[in-house]
Amino acid sequence: MIKFNNRFFSAFFLIISFFVLVFWPFNLAVNALTVKQNDQLIEKIAKDFSKKFCNGIGFGLSEESAKNFALSENIATFKNKKGIKNINFKILADKVSTSVVDKCNYPLELSAQEWSGKFQQSQT
Repeated sequence: MIKFNNRFFSAFFLIISFFVLVFWPFNLAVNALTVKQNDQLIEKIAKDFSKKFCNGIGFGLSEESAKNFALSENIATFKNKKGIKNINFKILADKVSTSVVDKCNYPLELSAQEWSGKFQQSQT
């Protein structure tokens, strides 16, 4: 009985040690959480940008002026947000373009692809 317990604990310790050594460097929960937070932050930025941009167009600003206004306001609003440095700006530009076309397509008379091209050209 004592030999069985001794072997059991030895095998158990060996298995636990193996799993700790193999899986300890991988922090899967943090990576999944970061991706979710980034997606939420991108969605929030796109929604805020499109709201400000469409309001600027509604007030009679040109596309360029409305875009510059919304961009400067968003930079000021989101510059201190946690995770802003980890955002993929291509995904952000696509999301902003889609959001702008969805919210104020009528005054712009542009497709999502046309506005996305214009928006991305102005960012470079």
